[in-house]
Amino acid sequence: QLDKNHISCIEDGAFRALRSLEVLTLNNNNISSIPVSSFNHMPKLRTFRLHSNNLHCDCHLSWLAEWLRQRPTIGLFTQCTAPAPLRGLNVAEIQKHEFTCSGHSESSGLQPCSLGGGTCPAMCTCSNNIVDCRGKGLTAIPASLPDTMAEIRLEQNGIKSVPPGAFSPYKKLCRIDLSNNQISEIAPDAFQGLRSLNSLVLYGNKITELPKGVFDGLYALQLLLLNANKIHCVRANAFTDLQNLSLLSLYDNKIQTVAKGTFASLRAIQTLHLAQNPFICDCNMKWLADYLRSNPIETSGARCTSPRRLANKRIGQIKSKKFRCSGRRTGICL
Repeated sequence: QLDKNHISCIEDGAFRALRSLEVLTLNNNNISSIPVSSFNHMPKLRTFRLHSNNLHCDCHLSWLAEWLRQRPTIGLFTQCTAPAPLRGLNVAEIQKHEFTCSGHSESSGLQPCSLGGGTCPAMCTCSNNIVDCRGKGLTAIPASLPDTMAEIRLEQNGIKSVPPGAFSPYKKLCRIDLSNNQISEIAPDAFQGLRSLNSLVLYGNKITELPKGVFDGLYALQLLLLNANKIHCVRANAFTDLQNLSLLSLYDNKIQTVAKGTFASLRAIQTLHLAQNPFICDCNMKWLADYLRSNPIETSGARCTSPRRLANKRIGQIKSKKFRCSGRRTGICL
């Protein structure tokens, strides 16, 4: 089921290996053309839906009408959006001679899936709006990437920094994976303007601090993985705009304390990983114990490292009165 995505293109052979597939639904996408015989390799298909797309019923789509006529019980309400004379008509009811092309489009044939502006880096592979640059020995994020990409995979490289506006031109990005690199520096506006971003994967790097405002404006973000870094402090307003975040991992860092209210804006949070940090359980962490008791979402077993009397105790299970201060504060972000 691929309904209600932003699919605009189907690559030739995309479904070729799915001989056992019984249900395929592609409703409510932006599909305008489909390579010939795309659905011919699914003999067990019993449910097929393609309505509410932008099908351009020219000569390249005439095969689909014949395919649907041979299967009258599936693909109902598959309709043309263009050209104008065929708009709103069921594809299966249109005769072959009505699927016409202008001279130019007929000779050029169906264009392969395009990634719009920008180019696919030579060492990467690009298809279905995914740019895959995993494990290619990159030391920097490639420039002029395809501007319609929805996902970029940059994990397992040697990238050291995320520069200003690194991803800002790519407004359709939903997922960025930068895990297992050498990143120690992230510009405050590296992810600026990415209103569709729902997954940001940054684990396994050398990040020591989160710049002020680095996650501002990421209203759609649901998954943020910052585990296995060297983060030593987190600003109280670091996650202010992440009202839709459901999973946040700060597991295995160098965090000693967490400012009161840090997680207050995370209204959708379901899972929080804070374990494997050297938490100092003084009076400044009392609020966190109260928060975790009220919101049992910390599933990694976060424990105190000091003072000695609380060492190895789970933060959410310590009574409030046991969080006492000696005077000096540590691990606070300035």
